[in-house]
Amino acid sequence: MASEVKEITSTPPIQLISDGSDLLDWNITGAAGGVGNIGPNRLDYNLLPVDTISNGHGGYISTSYQFSGVTIPPGTAATDTYQRWIYVTTTRDGNGKIEDYRQKNYANCQWFGTLEPGTYKLIIEYINPYYWLYSTIAALANGENPYYTLFDSGGNILVDDTDFLDEADETVSPITFYRKVKTFTLSASTTVGLLSKIYPNSQDCAYRFMIFSADTPETSFTLSAYTATFSGDTCWQPYSIVIPLKIKSVSGGITSITIPINAPLQAGSSVSLASTGITIPTYYGRNTITCETDVAPSIYIKYKELEPIPMWAEERPAQISIYDIHEPQSGYDHNGIAILAPSEVISEKEDKGRWDLTLAHPCDEWGKWTYIACQNVIKVNGQLYRIDETETILDADTEYISAHAKHITYDMADYWIEEAVFSAAGGEDYITQLNAHRVQDFPNQQPIVGEYVFDITSDLTGQMECQITDQSIIESIFGADNSLTSRYGGEVFRDNFHLSVNNDMEGAPEGNAFSIRYGTDLTGISFKIDMSEWVTNLIAVDNYGNMCAMWYDPAGSEWIIHHHKTKRVHFTYSDHAVNMAYMYDPAEWIGPGAEMTDDLARLITDALSYWETVKTPKITIVVNTAHIKGDPKYKDYIDLQNYDVGYKGTVYVEHLGIDVEMKIVSIRRNELTGEAVQLALGNTRASLIRQTVMSQTIVSPNSIAGKNTANNQTVQQELFNTQTALMSQNIDGMELFSISDLERRSINELEG
Repeated sequence: MASEVKEITSTPPIQLISDGSDLLDWNITGAAGGVGNIGPNRLDYNLLPVDTISNGHGGYISTSYQFSGVTIPPGTAATDTYQRWIYVTTTRDGNGKIEDYRQKNYANCQWFGTLEPGTYKLIIEYINPYYWLYSTIAALANGENPYYTLFDSGGNILVDDTDFLDEADETVSPITFYRKVKTFTLSASTTVGLLSKIYPNSQDCAYRFMIFSADTPETSFTLSAYTATFSGDTCWQPYSIVIPLKIKSVSGGITSITIPINAPLQAGSSVSLASTGITIPTYYGRNTITCETDVAPSIYIKYKELEPIPMWAEERPAQISIYDIHEPQSGYDHNGIAILAPSEVISEKEDKGRWDLTLAHPCDEWGKWTYIACQNVIKVNGQLYRIDETETILDADTEYISAHAKHITYDMADYWIEEAVFSAAGGEDYITQLNAHRVQDFPNQQPIVGEYVFDITSDLTGQMECQITDQSIIESIFGADNSLTSRYGGEVFRDNFHLSVNNDMEGAPEGNAFSIRYGTDLTGISFKIDMSEWVTNLIAVDNYGNMCAMWYDPAGSEWIIHHHKTKRVHFTYSDHAVNMAYMYDPAEWIGPGAEMTDDLARLITDALSYWETVKTPKITIVVNTAHIKGDPKYKDYIDLQNYDVGYKGTVYVEHLGIDVEMKIVSIRRNELTGEAVQLALGNTRASLIRQTVMSQTIVSPNSIAGKNTANNQTVQQELFNTQTALMSQNIDGMELFSISDLERRSINELEG
């Protein structure tokens, strides 16, 4: 496909469709407050000039970032700027002693840092491969121990260690790694400074200080250098300020790039490809570039854009392989028992629903069609499907076999749960306990082939309840009314043996993946509003006798409700709730004088989650691609083929005059060509049909919102009437308003 050079200047996130090559150019400009993140080590190193350390008895101490051969942790960059050992040398007088006459105060500090409130650890690491280090008072002419002190900018002492090495002897023997940790806590943002004094006995040693958050993990290491072996723990990283970028692809790929800077970028300051030499890669297809800093920069990029592949464009090469029922889980990286040559392969994938495949294959002379047997596995464009139905058609005109197959994750439809009642701390724990409640085979019922093991993950949080009877693992995660996703939300991502239920779909771009317009002139696209499962009055009860309710108040709404559509749902819990976190006013939900309990708060929380799934009529937009070929006004719909089920975006619905958040709920695709035969968009749980309905979330009988609803709607009606009166005066009055505003009035209203 042809590529065109494009340029974008914007604050992140930035979306682009790339040919997969590196950015041709980039520039990041700062903003007020400073753009950039300080790394985990919060202590900045400043080397002291020699003349800042007083000469004692004719000697001197010099420092520099040098210490060859010692790389800790092993495997990190063996450079002075990364390791940052403070290399200390001394010229001794005749007594073999040298002194540092600096006063103990903030003004003489060597290193500085700015810390937010929290608990930190101040760490010294010391390496001594050659000679001794004085550690006690006896050998020093000025009667001073080696020490280090951490001050705040007001001169207050935060950490004061007057026994540098905690050694009883005058010296630390050579060939030594030593580490010491001091913990301190700050209650406010604080600038700190560190002063240290160290006295080498003979020629040289090296040390470094660092400040990390107290919960920073340590890494154990062993290192051979200078004819000795050093071992210990470390969390070392040099002080750094960086701009962290992430480049994400719609297929789930993520590349992290850190741009080092000397100081946070202020407005007018910038860093670029030319100044750093750092190249930024992209993925083939749609990319999203994000910048994870507190202050957002302005980013300029220059790149090669890949033109979207039309749905009816040239065929994409597709290899379709078939595997025997006995294929082990790790064995799908080869071509299987045959590479098929089907005449048709259609997949249909739904959000939290079916994902299956139909295939037609001629009865070929090589006998490939004979491998298309139930329970064998087909691999199509990287995804695995297990055949569950076949039919052979043999007549005078044609001979072929057809097959139906389900995505491999539906193997878990046979992993059965007879009964499961439990509480879980988040989605990961919920899934773990589901698996623990599976019905196990009896000893004499071992399968012919070992079952596959699926990796199921979740980042959902919060206390969760489960009560399941006679359900499979897969429908207990999504599909059933009492499934994990039905009760607690989450987006389902499936990729062969991996399945995740996360707050945001795994691999999906942040924000809107698409933004399109629906108008009544788009004749090749159908628009449907379904109220059959809409609930306007929800009553929730539990097995402990608690009850709550929530409903719409339709008074004054343009969306007329003839009568309430009531539904009663029953929540069953394994035990009483304990220490529920809630911010509910009992008067809003259960009437004056009622008492809010942990059990009731839990019921309200779960009922609200369920309410989100039923409180909105369903909007569906179906795109049949055969009807829109070659028409440029459908370009945005054509681009939808680059996305997957579950990706979200915004649709502007002209005749309703609103933006609706929608997501791709199903894709029917010709797997031989990659052509999306049909796509369906459906509104998400947070979407609403009309602007006037947007304010009608949940209205309880005694809430302030409920009491004010009628007043608010009266004001809206008065405004509507005033505008109508202006329109009805003359043509000039009508011209003040948009066509959509005029269309909301009847002819009789406009004629006055």
